[in-house]
This record gives sequence, structure tokens and C-alpha cells, in this order.
Amino acid sequence: MGYIMSMEGPAEPPTVLPHATVTSKLLVTWAIDDSEVLISDSPHTIIGALSFDDPGIPIAEMANLRRTLRLSDDFEFKWNSKIRDPQQREIVSSVFLRILTQSVGLVTIVEGRDKQRAAQLLVRQICDFHDSATIPLLIFDENIVIDKRRFRRHLLDSDDERVRSALFVDTRSDLNDLVQCADLFA
Repeated sequence: MGYIMSMEGPAEPPTVLPHATVTSKLLVTWAIDDSEVLISDSPHTIIGALSFDDPGIPIAEMANLRRTLRLSDDFEFKWNSKIRDPQQREIVSSVFLRILTQSVGLVTIVEGRDKQRAAQLLVRQICDFHDSATIPLLIFDENIVIDKRRFRRHLLDSDDERVRSALFVDTRSDLNDLVQCADLFA
């Protein structure tokens, strides 16, 4: 699952990090989006993450779907889609069901609207899913991780090496097909 990222350095370790050990790690991409629901009249945040063995496959399938439906190359697929034609909606549903069955999905639900707290819990869940030879690359939809410094500090302060090694970025879902898949999942 994911890509191999070589982290091999020069034959001799750099002088600034004389005790560092350099190894090859598996970089696994997770696309993450959120939604909110009311449960017993109380707001809850749902945050969902998807990972694909080959992220290029869903990206290619989404590009093909846009061509098939004659949508613009930058059309954003969302759960509350603007596609009104029932036949087109059926095609979109069919393609996304196929895409989602090719993924691993994880969900975290927390009471309240603190998306960043939900993201912190989700990172632990993702890291529990992997061994120490894996580096999770977390691609968050915008406005989930509000305080990036505090979130990074949370990762670095963890007692779990897998959490400390996690990398994260955020993006707008209209610019990232994998996050659009996560939107449909969450």
C-alpha cells in the first residue's frame, strides 16, 4: 500500500545528526475530510480517512468519469452533488462505489465541533493501523486542522514513533481528487 520513499543518505551520517539512523520507509497517503451530524440533538464531528494501494487509480477513474459526463476537468464531486440528472447521478454513484471498494477507510466520531481534536484522534487510529516502517502522509481538507503549529506539536510530542513521523498538509477539496473521495466517504 502506498509508495516507497527512499530516505537513504550519504555513506557517512551528517555531522549535525551523528546518531541518526537512515532507513527506507513506506509512505502511505491518507485523504481526510469531515462532516457534522446531530446525534440526540447534540452536534458531532465525523472525520473520515481513505487510503488506496495505488492513489493513481481513483484519480484516473475520476478524470474518466468527468470526460464521460462531459464535465469540466476541475469539476468537484461532493456528497451533495450539483448533478441533478438521475441517470448521471447513477453513473457517478456506480463509479464511486467501485472507487471506495478499492480503499481502506477509517472513521472517528467525536461529540462537538472540534475538528482538530477529531483529527488528532484520527491520526492515532491511522498510526495504529500501520507498523513503524510506515510514514503516514495525511492530506486534510481545509479547515480541519486550524492551528497547524499546535497540531504539529501534538504529533511531535507523542510517545508513539509512528505518530511523530506522520506528515500532513491541507488543501481545498476542489483541488484534490483523493480528498473528494474522502468527502463522499465521510
